[in-house]
Amino acid sequence: MTTFPMRLAATTIIAGCLSLGAGTAFAQASQTAAQVFTHAGIVINNLGQTFYSYETANGYPNVAYNQATGKYTVDTDCSGWISYLLGGSAPTNYSGFYSFFVNYMGTFKKNNPGYTSGDKYPQAFVFAAGFRQLQTQPTAIPGFAAVTDLRTIQKGDIIAWCGTTFCNGQASSGDTGHVMLAVGPAQAVTVNCATVTPANSQMCSSIIPTALGTNKQSLPGAVYTVEVADESCLSHYTANAGGTTLASVGWPSSRTFNNPPCTPVTGNANSLGGGVGTGFIYFTVNASGVPLQHQFAPGDPFFPQYASGTNVATFTTQAVGQTNIGRLVDISPAVN
Repeated sequence: MTTFPMRLAATTIIAGCLSLGAGTAFAQASQTAAQVFTHAGIVINNLGQTFYSYETANGYPNVAYNQATGKYTVDTDCSGWISYLLGGSAPTNYSGFYSFFVNYMGTFKKNNPGYTSGDKYPQAFVFAAGFRQLQTQPTAIPGFAAVTDLRTIQKGDIIAWCGTTFCNGQASSGDTGHVMLAVGPAQAVTVNCATVTPANSQMCSSIIPTALGTNKQSLPGAVYTVEVADESCLSHYTANAGGTTLASVGWPSSRTFNNPPCTPVTGNANSLGGGVGTGFIYFTVNASGVPLQHQFAPGDPFFPQYASGTNVATFTTQAVGQTNIGRLVDISPAVN
């Protein structure tokens, strides 16, 4: 297994200098999770250039540190970003997940012989599958624990969801999912569908009905947002986008999203607009805090999309397990 160096030679880490924003409260994270969180903050606070790309550096995440400028170039995808952080700041934990990844992909490729992607590091649907397995087999992946209640999220937790057919272990040309690092707590928010306009009609038709009261606003405890640090070509909510100012970690987000989204940047067909940065993702949850749906930005649909007339109980059962959360725990390096 290959680990990815932190490349922090020109950066001095001062304890507490990458603190959470005012008003933000977390339960105590493990030392390992805190290291990953700090590593992400150093990169984002010293970012020179970033895009979203499936291109790799010899098959590994394309993240480079310029010694002369003290700046990072991040040109990878969501799973490359998370693998880079784990490989650099939590290599023992990443080794445990990597073993799961190798075994999982062995079975996946046996069942999907035409699938050739994802050989060097886990894709988002693999992270989602691993964290889901931890819910029933807590010792299956050394260095990680499952978190089932989104409302208890901690800094350094990793959120992953599977996309399209990948949730069922079947390869396709569709979206494989998304994976991100939590940098802020879960905060309750209101989704207002009382007045459906063209800008939010798709959003309101896609949200599970049990998340909305009779006044067409989200019920208390039904919709939460989490600030994340991720690699994406899709824009996210900002701290003020939902009508309420949210507590934020305060890291800069200098990525530029294209319109239409996920299109190449000028002069580079292999890199898309976007890149690494911070933003807020919305989630619907059930009464136990288990995530059911996610939404990237205002007006976007909630995924998986609820279709009018669908049995709510059936939809909820199918939605549970698509978004899963893993927590880094402290483990001692293996002694040879």
